[in-house]
Amino acid sequence: VNMQLPPPGCYEKYLAVIKDASRRWNCPVVDLNAGGRFGTADFYDTVHMNSRGGRKLLDAIVAEIASNRGLSAQLTGPRPAAALLATSQNSPQ
Repeated sequence: VNMQLPPPGCYEKYLAVIKDASRRWNCPVVDLNAGGRFGTADFYDTVHMNSRGGRKLLDAIVAEIASNRGLSAQLTGPRPAAALLATSQNSPQ
């Protein structure tokens, strides 16, 4: 909603940094801002979501997790926290 505030190209640079970190740490990135998923009716003000927007955000997160078997397995496996810790210890600094 407030995407007009940052200077041109700022969001694209932000996404590039996030995607680079995603590749280095082998974790998925989901750009929930893509595709016009949220509109002004989903926000209380220019930054904070209202209950409708929050529900849409959580539904989108759940759908992304459900569509990614590997991520879903890591989050629901017998020891997901231990798996995440082991992954972070073996990841580049």
